[in-house]
Amino acid sequence: MIKTTVSNREIWRIAYPIMLGNLAQTIITFTDTAFLGHLGTIELSASMMAGLYYFVFTTLAMGFAIGIQIFIARRYGEGNFSKIGVVFQHGALFVLGLGLLLFSILFFFSHRLLHVIIESENIYGAANEYLKFRQFGIMFVVFNFLFRSFYVGISSTQVITFSTIIMAVVNIFFDWALIFGHVGLPEMGIGGAALASLLAEITALAQMAARFDGRHPQGGLSKHDPAPVLVRCLVHLLCHDREDGRDRHRRFIGSS
Repeated sequence: MIKTTVSNREIWRIAYPIMLGNLAQTIITFTDTAFLGHLGTIELSASMMAGLYYFVFTTLAMGFAIGIQIFIARRYGEGNFSKIGVVFQHGALFVLGLGLLLFSILFFFSHRLLHVIIESENIYGAANEYLKFRQFGIMFVVFNFLFRSFYVGISSTQVITFSTIIMAVVNIFFDWALIFGHVGLPEMGIGGAALASLLAEITALAQMAARFDGRHPQGGLSKHDPAPVLVRCLVHLLCHDREDGRDRHRRFIGSS
């Protein structure tokens, strides 16, 4: 019988970044609402309707990411680290396809779907203005969830804390700057809120990718490998030198 001792402090250390990360889209929506409330009821209503509509698509991506997280955590628990890269690679290819599918729906059908659920023409027009920028974020959201699942699966959840905090700060700043036209940026109104949210999602993904990349200065994959750069790096690093795979992995998560 295997005896395990896990303290409440250790559980909290792993769990609270996950809780914070799950609030990421809620934080963006709340921030947009807080700033757009100063513009008028039309903009506020449009952002709420379009935000909930967009949230449905992010939920689909989140559901798949949870499945990837389960497989990664299983391989991690088995000590089979070389398989984690394979799971991540397959997940990356799938979320790429999922992201393209969701973006296509948002891009080609949103104006029709929103017309069904929104009666006011003013709110409908403002909601379309919001989604004109916001829809591009779905491609970054799906990979955001993928990286988040990876870090949760290997119990390195501090990365999620940093990315969520940075995302919130970026969203607040650009909401203030783009909605009202501060620091020399154009006054975009509700479109500025959507663009700020897009920039926040890009920043969150970049931070998680950079955090991963910075922990692995060694690379050296073949330039002829067709797999995406980040996936190739991950597969290489997790599959190289299986004999010392455990030591390499401990160095990988040691700084978290």
